[in-house]
Amino acid sequence: WTLAKNHEMPANDRKEYVNFSAIVLKCLGMIGHELLAQKSYKQTLKKLKKIDWRRTNKSNWEGRCINQGRMMHNNSAALL
Repeated sequence: WTLAKNHEMPANDRKEYVNFSAIVLKCLGMIGHELLAQKSYKQTLKKLKKIDWRRTNKSNWEGRCINQGRMMHNNSAALL
């Protein structure tokens, strides 16, 4: 995120990751809302660092926010 914020990550490189897509950003917002209601949200939040956000990580993303290699943009994808 720091690289993207500082414009040090080209758009083509960002396409390789799901966390720059609108649907995943929406999902992260939903998760953040739920986490803030918990006392120990910081510990849970640290687990996000361990996630492989690359689109090639099909075991995490296929059927959730990627369908047949294409990003999904519907609300049900955010809930998965």
